[in-house]
Amino acid sequence: MGKKRYGIRLRGSLDGELQVAGVDPGSPAEAGGLRAGDLIVALNGEPVEQLDSGERMNALRGSPLQLSVKRDGQLQDLTLRLD
Repeated sequence: MGKKRYGIRLRGSLDGELQVAGVDPGSPAEAGGLRAGDLIVALNGEPVEQLDSGERMNALRGSPLQLSVKRDGQLQDLTLRLD
């Protein structure tokens, strides 16, 4: 059995934010409230712009995952869990 994933499809990084291109149906990301179009600005309390790609990948593999996202100009905190 493979490693569990959050089901987040990222478009890439723009101005220190990770753009969410999509969320897999039935995934932990969907259950945690993440939506396509959200901009992730922090992972586990650390600003995305201050993390290198390896640190970002490590954060996205851990559980729980704390996200700060911008949606419709508002900041929201979400918690995602793999189990």
